[in-house]
Amino acid sequence: MSDHKIEENLLKRDEVEALLNRYLTEGPAVFEPFIAEESRIISHGPNVAPFTFSGEWRGLDGFREYMDNIWSNLELVDVKVDRVLHADDTLIALTHQTWRQHLSGKTFTTPKAEISRFNGGKLVEFQEFWDPASALMALKAD
Repeated sequence: MSDHKIEENLLKRDEVEALLNRYLTEGPAVFEPFIAEESRIISHGPNVAPFTFSGEWRGLDGFREYMDNIWSNLELVDVKVDRVLHADDTLIALTHQTWRQHLSGKTFTTPKAEISRFNGGKLVEFQEFWDPASALMALKAD
């Protein structure tokens, strides 16, 4: 068993919250300075329309394609950071995010876990876990 200490860090929480709030207003370009050439982005969810961003993406070009796929289908409306945990080079953000579906105009809120691993201040791996059922419900007609 590892002796790595996992702790909640309020400073990191404030930093994550500030970055996600910039993402709300400025879009995905706020993350680009943190993307390493060898970055691997993994979105766990159904890889069906409108969730074509689910899957695995690599590097800055992959990151941009991943973000284009998200923003072509969804608009991020609000983010609430519930908890930020970190150990060594790994940061885990537990959030609730509200998105708007472009197709239906409806919003949905999903719990989301984002696991980020860094090397030299650059993101080398990002995985996100979210509830696609809530998103699918927002696609249904009233």
